[in-house]
Amino acid sequence: MIPHDFHFLRPGWLAALLLLVPLLWWAWRRPGHAAGWERVCEPHLLRHLLTTPGRQSLRWPFALFAIGWTAACIALAGPTWERLPQTAFKEPARTVFVLGLSPSMNQRDVAPSRLARARHKLLDALDQQKGGSFALVLYREEAYAASPLTDDAEVLREMIPLLDTTLTPGRQVHPARGLETAAELLEPVGLSGARILLVTDGADDDPARTRRVARELASRGAHLSVLSIAGTDASLAALASEGNGNLAVLTADGSDLAKLFDGRGIDFGSSLARSEIKTDEWRDMGAWLVWIPLLLAPLAFRKGWASAILLVAFLQIPTSPAEAGLRDWFERPDQRASRAFEAEDYETAARNFEDPAWQAAAHYRAGDYESAARALEGRTDPVSAYNRANALA
Repeated sequence: MIPHDFHFLRPGWLAALLLLVPLLWWAWRRPGHAAGWERVCEPHLLRHLLTTPGRQSLRWPFALFAIGWTAACIALAGPTWERLPQTAFKEPARTVFVLGLSPSMNQRDVAPSRLARARHKLLDALDQQKGGSFALVLYREEAYAASPLTDDAEVLREMIPLLDTTLTPGRQVHPARGLETAAELLEPVGLSGARILLVTDGADDDPARTRRVARELASRGAHLSVLSIAGTDASLAALASEGNGNLAVLTADGSDLAKLFDGRGIDFGSSLARSEIKTDEWRDMGAWLVWIPLLLAPLAFRKGWASAILLVAFLQIPTSPAEAGLRDWFERPDQRASRAFEAEDYETAARNFEDPAWQAAAHYRAGDYESAARALEGRTDPVSAYNRANALA
């Protein structure tokens, strides 16, 4: 059964199949070795001098030639039905912790206190990270950026144990202002895909405004999750839902963080990962059909046809020392580049890739961001523009 997505990458090569019938007709009609004798010998004598093979024995070379020619044409046309993902740069994780420092955080209904448990939980969250950038916002009546976005998580680790409710004055508690400050920190790098974790005990003197800000953040692509330090209620659940995030209640183990970071929660992946973005890249299955003419080629030695082919091939082999092994003779540059890319030899991959998008991906993995951006210059498709922006950033 033919797959639904079956097609040819280079269908123009199928036109070469039209040459097969004229070639077979010419070969069949071509005179044999007796052509020279026919000019000097009478036909009624010639049949007694020459041994003519039967017509059946003459057919198999033509049949094998037709099979090999057809397989070669189809292989060059590039049959495919399997789509491949294209490597794209995934934006680094951007996370802003928003911690409420209202007087109620000093209560000891959870030992040793709500604030102490909140500090420990923030440190646990940082311990799970493997990359990305982080910021910390403190709020009560007003909000303060304790740390801007930074790739050095140690900055926050040194700061979190020193947090205290006396750092934020005021009589009222406005989480909305903390969320607005988080948005301001994310504005230069974009809110789309950013993660905001609100750590609160539920104190809020203007919950309607907080929910309005949560909806605005979600509309701009951010994800607001809520960690409740002192139980939960419907207002916090609604806040997390409208912020396109998750809600978790403080636990002694790590199940609360697992719930927050699952799905729409904070992504603590590396700053570069294979994106889910896909383009029209297909796996070329034609290479498997090349085996058919290769296996038939030894039969051509019977007439000496293959000798001429090998002579031409060896004449084109460069005289400079070979840098690759015997296997590289049978691989295209992009195949060698793909093998090097998978082996994390990104410099070799960048030299061999012909596709600018894959060249840029190899340069990016190697840390050569300038070359990655330069390889994508002039490309206007969305994926290339997105990757070049990340390389420039």
